[in-house]
Amino acid sequence: MIKTSLFHTARYWIALCLLLWTPGAFFYWFIIHPLAGFWRRIGYGWGFLAGFGVMIATAVMMAFMRTQLLAIEFGTNPAVILAGCAAIVIAFVIRRRRGKLLSFRTLMGFPELAPQKYPPKLLTEGIYGRIRHPRYAEVLVGLLGYALLSNYLAAYAAVLFAAAMISILIPIEERELRIRFGAEYDEYCRHVPALIPRLRT
Repeated sequence: MIKTSLFHTARYWIALCLLLWTPGAFFYWFIIHPLAGFWRRIGYGWGFLAGFGVMIATAVMMAFMRTQLLAIEFGTNPAVILAGCAAIVIAFVIRRRRGKLLSFRTLMGFPELAPQKYPPKLLTEGIYGRIRHPRYAEVLVGLLGYALLSNYLAAYAAVLFAAAMISILIPIEERELRIRFGAEYDEYCRHVPALIPRLRT
């Protein structure tokens, strides 16, 4: 009984964390990417302030709605938990390989907002030789893993929301990369898939 209660509590908090931060994290990027030119003109600090402000405001709104949003859950299922753990391990492996090449500043959007101070670099080696957007793949697989661990309807909805947002963000991001790197990026796209990694470099 104690173990069941502990699992239930853990699943609830995992679902709550997904609910609080997943929408806001993507709203952050919708503040940064499409409006990058505007933030460059008025100062990139304002872009970060707006992005984090929207992220925090979204988390607060989700917190107020948590009772209704987390009303449906599907219980503790060992097979689902095992699948969730496997997905988290895969996301961790992607993160390790991606983290060797993608700096924290790049991850936060500094090259988009201040390209003179933080010159962008086209990454094509390592995991970027197998997949163009390992960060998005990492996020999707990781979110799915945690959603499986929580086994709440809202957590699965957060994964679907993330997938929809990524499908919109990738063309926006790649349009910026084509402007920066031109034919070099077009050639890279012809040989490297976006989200499903190829087996050989």
